[in-house]
Amino acid sequence: MEKTLSRRMLLLNSRYETGIKKIQQFKIDFDKNPLYALDWSRSVFYAAAENDLIETVKLSLKSGERTPEEVGEKLKQELLQRCQSCGNKSTSQTSNLVEEYKIEALAKIIEILTSPMYE
Repeated sequence: MEKTLSRRMLLLNSRYETGIKKIQQFKIDFDKNPLYALDWSRSVFYAAAENDLIETVKLSLKSGERTPEEVGEKLKQELLQRCQSCGNKSTSQTSNLVEEYKIEALAKIIEILTSPMYE
């Protein structure tokens, strides 16, 4: 179990660091040419959504209160709730985009936490 948790944490940490690098690069690109940076910012939206979720997951796992499977089950419930309310769109396109990436990040993190592939 500890080995499985370590592998999953390594993967989460790696994804988190990749997200940080994307966000940092976006800041540099934005300073150079804001319009161009915003035009190609979708990966940054996803990185921010995933990193936000990874921070929460890592806290749950590090505290030892929950197993990866338990955290994954909790996230599945959140994913179901978000999917059930997908029809409730905001008038803000950016808000809708963020919500889409939160859903995508939830699915990926659930996979990492619960799939035997990551054991």
